[in-house]
Amino acid sequence: MTSVRPELESLPPPFSSAGAVNGSFHCRLTVLGNAIMMSGPQRKSRSEKEEATVAAQGDLELLNDPIAQELLSSTIPARLAYTWSDGTPRAVPIWFHWTGEEIVMGSPHDAPKVPALQANPAVAITIDSESWPHKVLLIRGPAQVELVDGMVAEYGSAARRYFGEEQGRAWTEQVSQMLPRMARIAVRPEWVGILDFQTRFPAALAKRMS
Repeated sequence: MTSVRPELESLPPPFSSAGAVNGSFHCRLTVLGNAIMMSGPQRKSRSEKEEATVAAQGDLELLNDPIAQELLSSTIPARLAYTWSDGTPRAVPIWFHWTGEEIVMGSPHDAPKVPALQANPAVAITIDSESWPHKVLLIRGPAQVELVDGMVAEYGSAARRYFGEEQGRAWTEQVSQMLPRMARIAVRPEWVGILDFQTRFPAALAKRMS
């Protein structure tokens, strides 16, 4: 058997040539010709019943997954990806509030992203944790933009979640004085995906680990 190339020994986690990362993932890389193969135990074991009931990537049922629920109630900003007026991509961090049906974001009504979203409402949203193993919620859907007088109610809810009740109320009072009008940006998910790097991996890795 051809041995692992020396340069693979220096690969960063989670893809070291052999071993474990935080005790949650083991793999071994072997070079066969020009292909890098992964072998060894790659994921936590599940019963056949559990495997059969796991929702597929893209299924809206994933919104009920504990990982999705954790991220939707977290204080991690969402990353909103959309298309600019010249066709180039944009991505911005933004507060959000999950209503149970929509991800709602508030913005100044004259922010540059508002007309771009009105012209091309197709967006993608990512909410992801920083520590390993990373938890990632991926959402795609159309953004509905509504201009409202005063504060977007869900923006106030987001501020209290991110800052806490007292500081959140103080923040929204200050913002309401600066912004007599706001844009309410609501995204109703049409596609949902989850990554946890324990039982759900990016597709390109998952097909090599099956």
